[in-house]
Amino acid sequence: YNRKLGKRFYLDIILPKQVQVRYAMNKKLFAFFSAEADGSNFAFSSLTEGAPLEYRRRQVDFKLGFEYEVHDWLWVGANVGYTMPFNSVIVNQGDRTRDYVHNFGNTNALLTNVSVFLVPPRKLFNKMH
Repeated sequence: YNRKLGKRFYLDIILPKQVQVRYAMNKKLFAFFSAEADGSNFAFSSLTEGAPLEYRRRQVDFKLGFEYEVHDWLWVGANVGYTMPFNSVIVNQGDRTRDYVHNFGNTNALLTNVSVFLVPPRKLFNKMH
């Protein structure tokens, strides 16, 4: 879901994963705030004798950052944020998460990210409209 809210605010929603509010400072610079659900599962079948193990992690990340257009198709971004895990456990593969073998705890942490990314050129979008 993408919606322009007024002249400079944008709302981007990718359900059920992410909600982001963007503010256009000018045509080349955007500030944003986002909340994003994140998770991972990793199976470890050949590391131990006995039942294969699985690592499971679920968390929510809150981020505040900037994105800047260097060139029509090249952007850079930077953000800082806070991550809040709901669980971080090792379980026997196929078992319920609450039946964990080891619990790493739910320690909140700060996060930072710097990125360089490519987008389709604006000229291409203008040809389509």
